[in-house]
Amino acid sequence: MTLTLQITFLVVSILMFLFVILKVRKSQLQIADGIAWILGSILLVVISLFSDVIVYASNLLGFYSVSNFVLTLFVFFLLVIAFLQNIKISMLSEKLKNLNHYIALTEQKKDCKKQDHVKD
Repeated sequence: MTLTLQITFLVVSILMFLFVILKVRKSQLQIADGIAWILGSILLVVISLFSDVIVYASNLLGFYSVSNFVLTLFVFFLLVIAFLQNIKISMLSEKLKNLNHYIALTEQKKDCKKQDHVKD
């Protein structure tokens, strides 16, 4: 891995780490969601500082270049994050549906009580 690529990874990972921390502090990102991005930035630091391990792993897995291996690694990382976000969205969608049902039933009960009161 070239020195330029290592320095780029190091700078980007530090900036990403600081950006995530800033968003968590401003309450624009939940801590649980920020942890994945912090782990990603730590992974970039490890890749930039211990490039020999990455070169060995890419050769072992049969990649033609280290950059292809790193790209594949981060595509996998982003797929995992997208899958976890999809699970979270599905759970929130189910909760929203249940909340809508609860509100509709509550309003229907109120309407029935009003109609019963008017009849008396």
